[in-house]
Amino acid sequence: MKTAVYVIGAAIVAFILLILIFEYLALFALFAAILGLSVIVAMVLFGALMFLLILVALPYYIIKKKPEVQEYGNYEIENQE
Repeated sequence: MKTAVYVIGAAIVAFILLILIFEYLALFALFAAILGLSVIVAMVLFGALMFLLILVALPYYIIKKKPEVQEYGNYEIENQE
């Protein structure tokens, strides 16, 4: 009878410990999920920002860029005799 009480007590303690461990793991999983989702949201926002930046900067770059002209003399082929 005394052994049965110990076994039942140990089972109750083990059950309580399992509940506490699962609660800790649930909090850890919740933290990991929030962190992962925030990273995904940050990546999407960064991608959207880069898309808008390219969308605005590329036409500006194409329109405003002046071609570089470097004149170092005559580029014609001359007769070398």
